[in-house]
Amino acid sequence: MTEGTEVLVPTKDAYRAVRTAILRGGMKPGERLSPSALGKELGVSAGVVREALTRLASERLVSAERNKGFRVYEISLDGLKHLAELRQLVEGAALEQSIEAGDVTWESEIIAAHHLLLKSPGQGTEVDEHGADVHMMAHRRFHMALLSACPNPMLLDTCRSLWDAGELYRRWGAGRRDSGVWMKEHEDLVTYCVDRDVQAATDLLRRHIGGTVEAVTALLNSGGDYPVTESPGR
Repeated sequence: MTEGTEVLVPTKDAYRAVRTAILRGGMKPGERLSPSALGKELGVSAGVVREALTRLASERLVSAERNKGFRVYEISLDGLKHLAELRQLVEGAALEQSIEAGDVTWESEIIAAHHLLLKSPGQGTEVDEHGADVHMMAHRRFHMALLSACPNPMLLDTCRSLWDAGELYRRWGAGRRDSGVWMKEHEDLVTYCVDRDVQAATDLLRRHIGGTVEAVTALLNSGGDYPVTESPGR
């Protein structure tokens, strides 16, 4: 086994551990991330953690500044509004193309992903063997299934990146909107996609994305703060 191969596996493990902790709220936005401290906690070298953090910076989950090191990506209400506006444009376009290009297999994948989401426990209550939030992953799978028939791979990559960046904000506003509303919107998205109702589906998706802005605004108005749970390895 070469030296490069030996480093590859722990780098992936460190990446997964830190990424999961950030998305689950185990690390607060703006929190400093020390490669050496995280390396000790995760049982890998600081260099391995640094590689993982650099990768996470490309996904906008971590920020890297010269002479200041790494921090969990900062979030703000203005940042959320800008992100939501971009997601509404990009995901709306991807969904329109997906509906137009999708076949019966695509419809089946949407229905299956929706069923999995319905059967997943609430956010933060269960993790899989890799430590990933089960509900969060099911939620992501559902939304990506809606867009998966889009024939533009660059557009899909952008949607995936924006989705991950938005998870910090969804975590921020978790529980501030009636879960029944979210569930009904997901159900309606499936119906509109299967019925090939592009206008209804894209309009609903944009409102659905905007719901996170409403939830976070409500949280801030009530004096709430970003939720924090556990850190990786704990």
